[in-house]
Amino acid sequence: MTDVTAVAAVAASFGRDVDANLAAIAACVSAARDRGAGLLALPEACLGGYLSVLGRGRDGEFDEAPDSLPPVMSVDGPELRQVAALAREMTVVAGFCERDGGERYNSTARSTSRSGRACTTRPAASCGRSTPRRAASAR
Repeated sequence: MTDVTAVAAVAASFGRDVDANLAAIAACVSAARDRGAGLLALPEACLGGYLSVLGRGRDGEFDEAPDSLPPVMSVDGPELRQVAALAREMTVVAGFCERDGGERYNSTARSTSRSGRACTTRPAASCGRSTPRRAASAR
């Protein structure tokens, strides 16, 4: 017999209010768990909203004012630790904004409490360079 993992995906709007985002993520995780999902894919920028301008304008240099940027988070920060705690036996994929030097990136984290780790990748479209991978403790 082959093991099958049920997958759930969320298509919803997430803004800059991180506490509201975390509450919505908790509800999505709970609903997916109730339906037997082992993997939940959340939108790319579900923690803090989208970094909407890529390239030279992404840090407010052109079209975006600095106060309209999403909050910068770390893969080992409290927000992704909370997502990992919500995940428990599931794997949850969530998007957030991180900084590397002076640049911001729309990044994706895979969290699971089983391993106690959150891993992050930057989508290839974020800047046209290689996309570093890091892993850090989610606890």
